[in-house]
Amino acid sequence: MTETGSIDEKITKNVSEAWKQKFDILRRIGADEEFIYKAMGSEEYKALGFKEKSKVSFNIWGFLFGSFYYFFKAMWVKGAIILGAMWVLAAFLTLVEAVIGVALPAVLYWIPSAVICGQLANYDYFRKVMHDEKIWSGLPGFLAKPAGAIGFPLVAFILLVGISTLSPAYIEETERQTLSDVSGVWRGDSDGAMITVDLIGQPKTLSINGTRIPVTVQSVDLDNDIVTLGVKLNNGERVSWALRQLFDDEGYFTLFMTLHDGTQDDLSFVRDL
Repeated sequence: MTETGSIDEKITKNVSEAWKQKFDILRRIGADEEFIYKAMGSEEYKALGFKEKSKVSFNIWGFLFGSFYYFFKAMWVKGAIILGAMWVLAAFLTLVEAVIGVALPAVLYWIPSAVICGQLANYDYFRKVMHDEKIWSGLPGFLAKPAGAIGFPLVAFILLVGISTLSPAYIEETERQTLSDVSGVWRGDSDGAMITVDLIGQPKTLSINGTRIPVTVQSVDLDNDIVTLGVKLNNGERVSWALRQLFDDEGYFTLFMTLHDGTQDDLSFVRDL
């Protein structure tokens, strides 16, 4: 282990006195040879007072700003790895939300990286200045290269964006957009009936040749582009009608309407509401 207080002034000439004190403590507990968590288990660390322990075990700016603090201190590779890992975690949590259909607490998205950065920032800056360390030992070496440092967070971000399309909020917004898309004035191809669909506001209605029928939205099947409506007939019977979007190669669609008794008709778009 390096002798106490032997901080190389040539290496640390641009480091403040506060950092030199931290570096001295880190050297005393063995951070030159061991990872910080292992060094914190040493007898030297246990012998430190609370103030000295806090100087090396927690960095408030690292906690608050995470990987951006690493970038500020020119620890580019480690900052990129932390940023990529944060986005991978966010992608995983977003996928969990989509599977269980429940939004997780926002704190789960940022607290892991905040805690890790808060605990490692002092040690990592010491390793950068004293040993020119760019990446933690044990990680694949390609992450220290420009392609890896840029590629990992980029791929993680793309993964997050892709999985975010499965989130409950996105699905809810897509359902609303579908209801808006099918709302409008349509003409039945079989008999020329004018059918007005209004699923945007409240109450939701469907009118056939001026006869207004209150409806409810029972479900929106985004996989098959089907909106199922609940309809109450004049005799009090409650039935289901379905509106299906039929898309052409250019992305335009017509509606295919199916009533509870099996009656079906193609609907051609006339105008918006």
